[in-house]
Order: sequence, then structure tokens, then C-alpha cells
Amino acid sequence: MCWYRNGEVNRLKQPVGKQYIFNKGPEPDNEQMTLALENRYLKQQMEVLKKYAELERKWLE
Repeated sequence: MCWYRNGEVNRLKQPVGKQYIFNKGPEPDNEQMTLALENRYLKQQMEVLKKYAELERKWLE
């Protein structure tokens, strides 16, 4: 009810729990949203790889 009152009706499409992590959440509405989600995912992957490379470099010292 709080989301509806605040005008956040887009949040009502989200299932309860963490299904969105396992690609079981709602589908993106348009191609731009799909590309934005993919871009976000790839940026997160790059950050993880950079952190791993930094840790690996410290281990080898």
C-alpha cells in the first residue's frame, strides 16, 4: 500500500524475495531497459575482476 500511495507502482511488478538475482524476476519493459541492465551487470563484473587482479598482485609480492 505504501508503494501505491507514493506512486511507485513499478515496484508492484517485483516478486517477493530475491528472484531477480536468479533471472526469474520481471522482464524489462523495453530495449533501453534491457541494455541498461546488461551494462550494469558488465560493470559489476569488471569491478570484481579488477579487485581480484589487485588481490592476486598483492599475493605475488
